[in-house]
Amino acid sequence: MSLISTNDCSFSELLLQKIKTFLLLAVFALSSTNVFAQGVTVDSCDDFVTGPNATWTHVLVATTVGDGVASQASQTFTMNVTSLPAGGANFRVFKTTANGGSFFGNPIALTLGSNSITVPAVSFDRAVKFQFSSGAIEFDALSLNGVDTECIAPTPPPPSSLISDCADFISGPAAWPYVLEATTIADGVASQSAQTFTMNVTSLPAGGANVRVYKTTANGNDFFATPVALTLGSNSITVAAVSFDRAVKFQFSSGDVEFDALSLNGVDSDCAFAVPPPTSLISDCGDFVSGPAAWPFVLVATTVADGAASQGAQTFSMNVTSLPAGGANFRVYKTTANGSDFFGNPQTMTLGSNSITVGAVGFDRAVKFQFSSGDVEFDALSLNGVDSDCALAVVIAGCTDPAANNFDASATQDDGSCTYPVLGCTDAAASNFDSAADTDDGSCIYGVNVTFNVNMSNETISSNGVHIAGSFTGWTTDSIEMNDFDGDGVYTVDILLDQNQSYEYKFINGNSWGDDEILASWESCVNPSSSNRTLTTGTNTTEILPVVCFASCIDCPTFGCTDPAASNYDASATTDD
Repeated sequence: MSLISTNDCSFSELLLQKIKTFLLLAVFALSSTNVFAQGVTVDSCDDFVTGPNATWTHVLVATTVGDGVASQASQTFTMNVTSLPAGGANFRVFKTTANGGSFFGNPIALTLGSNSITVPAVSFDRAVKFQFSSGAIEFDALSLNGVDTECIAPTPPPPSSLISDCADFISGPAAWPYVLEATTIADGVASQSAQTFTMNVTSLPAGGANVRVYKTTANGNDFFATPVALTLGSNSITVAAVSFDRAVKFQFSSGDVEFDALSLNGVDSDCAFAVPPPTSLISDCGDFVSGPAAWPFVLVATTVADGAASQGAQTFSMNVTSLPAGGANFRVYKTTANGSDFFGNPQTMTLGSNSITVGAVGFDRAVKFQFSSGDVEFDALSLNGVDSDCALAVVIAGCTDPAANNFDASATQDDGSCTYPVLGCTDAAASNFDSAADTDDGSCIYGVNVTFNVNMSNETISSNGVHIAGSFTGWTTDSIEMNDFDGDGVYTVDILLDQNQSYEYKFINGNSWGDDEILASWESCVNPSSSNRTLTTGTNTTEILPVVCFASCIDCPTFGCTDPAASNYDASATTDD
């Protein structure tokens, strides 16, 4: 309905009606104001101590008699309130007087926004405390005698970048190593337009930094402008438009300039891109229940079943970041004293803060806020002072270390679950197989471990240790142990002679021995240069050993137990091991 009557009336009546209209609009505007800064509650802040009773539950101690002369100074608190509990909240001053008595100031209602009080200075030592009626008061700023609280986490600085870390800059000459290329002759007519860069500098290197303009002139010559010192804050240069194709570049003397905003010809850089706050659609938020067809999404503020709590003021606040085509509305539904339904006039939602408060009453009732569309996007929502989780950043817990076995690229918060590779030989066929290893490190050792007898009776060693004559024939009692230790196909053989002399030879992979003789002469494989092979005779003689080659066998031995009477008899074995 219209707030101004269309009936004939006197000038004074019309003026009075207009004043009433202005006051009603002002009241509505004030009731629609909302502060969206995220804060903390009184009961979660350690600056407050427990109050004296259930009426004054939390206390800020400004000073005590024990502070001596300092207690005589004026005492001040300032709080920026972002949310109040249903029914509101109060504070009052407690102080001691000159004769040691107690004084309690009148309760003062806290309001959304800034609240402050100062207790004047006196000439005697005293105590001063600020008492609060509720721990559910939420605030985003608090100071006591000029000292800011630590309960509020400092706002993180916006993302920033160094010039040297930003790919928008290309390499320049030695004195001007970083260049923003605004336009080139190849851009044709577009190069004739004005060219502008703007940068918000947050930090400068010791000694500062400069920027200058390079451009080509109408006759194709180069022009270098006078260097300009960069300053903290906004820096901007515009090169005026011309009537010819040209190049324009902005040259910088240092890559250690830090900035949090940069644009070139109106295009913002991604180098200092600020991540937008998380948002939610009404349709995606579980705080809303289903409503009637024209108002399909509903926030239930209170119901009759809530009893006395339903009588308090009911408020919703939403910071809208996007609206659907055609916009969206909301309206209030409430029940009246006689139990009837009341529907408020639809109100158009706007980008930014939207808020409404339904005043307190003296009877139990229901209050709901109804919305015409689920396509409204918001980044902050509170109902009766309780913030919604719908627009909180999504936390995905997982392992965030790329070096871990279970690295989760989608995780935003490490949950301590990272597991790391256990290195070792993972091949069960290898002699050094490690059952605990889950990642092979290339250390696997393959080959055989063989013991057999060979006749060494016709072997001779020359006096200079570089030649051994004779050949292997038959089987005797000297033991030979063969292993391919590193998996390279070369077998190392240790031969223990009766004289306790230790030889070291090599078998080449694919070559072996016959059933009754080695099919190659030792003599043909002597390598006098193999100085890394040594022969020790007794305690004081060191001689060079040869490298021995063996021809392929026709019927290689199969080692095992060849005794049928044994419990581990191996019918496939040709040579007893």
